[in-house]
Amino acid sequence: MNVPTAARAIDASAPVLLRECEKLPPPDFLIDVDDPQLMVPGNLPAHINRRLAEAGHAALPFDRSGIPQMANLIFHSLAERYARVLDAVERVTGKKLKRLFIVGGGGRNEFLNRLTALRTGLEVHCGSSEASTIGNFAVQLAALSGGAGSRRGVSAARVAQFAETLSSVPFTDFME
Repeated sequence: MNVPTAARAIDASAPVLLRECEKLPPPDFLIDVDDPQLMVPGNLPAHINRRLAEAGHAALPFDRSGIPQMANLIFHSLAERYARVLDAVERVTGKKLKRLFIVGGGGRNEFLNRLTALRTGLEVHCGSSEASTIGNFAVQLAALSGGAGSRRGVSAARVAQFAETLSSVPFTDFME
């Protein structure tokens, strides 16, 4: 990726960036995080700024002040997208959601999870950061053990059995 020289010297580590975002107001405009143009490899800040310009908003500078603003825009936009998806789930199922459980690495981003709670109106609970890995591994083990039917896939009960077993084994037992 072609990163401007000035940006390379900026401390944009996750903890620092999140602290900076906490101090910022919500952005005036949100981006569509599912926009295919944002999936194009390359300079993501330029892609985001192009979306902002197309909507008549000023570009965010790629410097010490602009990087937290851009991260803030991304986090608020993600939370809004989560709210729209969960609203659609409620409409389709006819059920009112009360809670959202975040597992995997996303559970560590307290700022995004707080924004998600605000945008969705749901209680947000965070699980283990390893939960998505355990779930993925459990599905694979269930499929490899013959638990996958040709039409129905792997049964939830079989996956749950593997997930429970994997959750009780210390991670260090998987290492040499």
